[in-house]
Amino acid sequence: MQTSLASGVNPFSMLLNVATGNSPSTSNDMKTGVNSTEAMTNLIAGSMMPSSSSSSSSTPGRRANRTRFTDYQLKTLQEFFDKQAYPKDDDLEKLSNKMGLSPRVIVVWFQNARQKA
Repeated sequence: MQTSLASGVNPFSMLLNVATGNSPSTSNDMKTGVNSTEAMTNLIAGSMMPSSSSSSSSTPGRRANRTRFTDYQLKTLQEFFDKQAYPKDDDLEKLSNKMGLSPRVIVVWFQNARQKA
C-alpha cells in the first residue's frame, strides 16, 4: 500500500479504516460526527491508558522479584542436579520444604541449569 501525504490521504484514517474494517472512502462517522483522525487519536490515547480492570495481584508486564539463592540453597540444588537433572514431583516438594523455596522456583532453576550444562 503506497501512502502519500501530498495526495491529501491521512495515514491515520487509513490505519483506522484497516483496523475497524471500514472502507477507505469512509472518513467520517455519520452517526457520531467524529472524523477518523479524531477517532484514531482517541484509540491511541485509550490504548496507552492503564487498564482499570486488571487485578492488583497480577499486573501485566510486571515481573516478580528475582530470587536470590543462598549459598546453602545453591549447594543443595547443585548436588541434587549432579545426581539427577530431572527431579520428580516428590523430589521438588522435598527440596521446596528443605530450602523454603516454591516448587516453581526450583523447577526454573533446574531448567536453567540444564541449559547451562
